[in-house]
Amino acid sequence: MTRQYCGALGERANYQVTVAVHAVGDTASFPLQQRLFLSG
Repeated sequence: MTRQYCGALGERANYQVTVAVHAVGDTASFPLQQRLFLSG
């Protein structure tokens, strides 16, 4: 894994980002899909 620029940190680093999609109702939330992105 190589170090890449991470805008949230303002520097080069090893990092990970997760993106999730949820269905939301009046009383509950249910995860539909989740994806993990790794630097490098």
